[in-house]
Amino acid sequence: MNELISRRVSEPQSKTPVLVSVLVCTRNRGPNVVPTVRSILASDFPSLELLVLDQSDDGTTRDALAPVLARDPRLAYHHLGLPGKARALNRGCAMTRGQYVLLTDDDCEVLPNWIGSMVEEFERNPDVDCVFGRVDAGSFDPAEGYVPVCPISEPRTIRRLDELLTMPGWGNFGMGANMSIRAGALAHLHGWDECIGPGAKFGSGDDHDLSVRLLRAGSAIRFSSTPRVIHYGLRRWDNAGRDYRRIWFGLGGVFAKHLRCGSFYWGGIRVPVNQVRDCTTKLLHGERPYGVSYVASWLRGFGSGLIHPLDRELSRFVPQTEDATKYAGRVADVVLRHADRNSPDVPPPPAAG
Repeated sequence: MNELISRRVSEPQSKTPVLVSVLVCTRNRGPNVVPTVRSILASDFPSLELLVLDQSDDGTTRDALAPVLARDPRLAYHHLGLPGKARALNRGCAMTRGQYVLLTDDDCEVLPNWIGSMVEEFERNPDVDCVFGRVDAGSFDPAEGYVPVCPISEPRTIRRLDELLTMPGWGNFGMGANMSIRAGALAHLHGWDECIGPGAKFGSGDDHDLSVRLLRAGSAIRFSSTPRVIHYGLRRWDNAGRDYRRIWFGLGGVFAKHLRCGSFYWGGIRVPVNQVRDCTTKLLHGERPYGVSYVASWLRGFGSGLIHPLDRELSRFVPQTEDATKYAGRVADVVLRHADRNSPDVPPPPAAG
């Protein structure tokens, strides 16, 4: 019996509701996080704590959340001095008390049964240590941009690394905007790799990297369409190229890291291989290939991942202290939804002048 499953079997079983910890990371989004917080606190789950991990450069987010903090003891706010989503998640997990850790983003809103659906997936599947849920787009204008989604159409559980990226859609491996992990499994992995994800050197792939590490440790991962969130983070078309290059650079770095740790997996190169095939097909038909720069970004990320200092025992890149704020801008540019100004949870806009 592997270590993760052995530890789960020994966990005390109780009929009383478990405590669930929800983490929301935010940076320079101001009152945009308020609808996210409000939707989580409106959950029908009886026992939860919500931690907002703010890495903003000013106090706008704190001020926007102040009325909610004053009314609801389930909400806790923490301002962190250094940027990086993975860094924030690790600090947040050190403060959580829940048996399960649930994640969503500050440009999402969750459905009322979101937490209960996640807990039910864990309780029905005792070998599962991570659950990815469905992410749907809120209303937006397709002419202006796009909203990343995760369209899980059917439930599926994977238990081996070679099953990664077998979900419908060759680029679908789950999305951190709707993700949950057993706290014990997360502690076993010593948390997230702080060099991967928004605001870090490898500016995306934190959710993908954690999935790979869990599978390598013997965990199972569940994909379910029942836990749903609505995503409102519109990416403008004029920033899409830069955003995709950031994503591909991160995925290339993740693949290189696990290759250095002794794990070659087809899922890690399936995305660039498909893109190369599509570009080749277009060239053969006399069309302009689209996405060559993304493959180049993946290769650059792969090369950088081959030389970045690595702790093989923990399967984590070694953070470079001098670069703690260097990569803070490696995040998506999004058009934020606006909080309801008529709600008492949201302070009025500042007076002009």
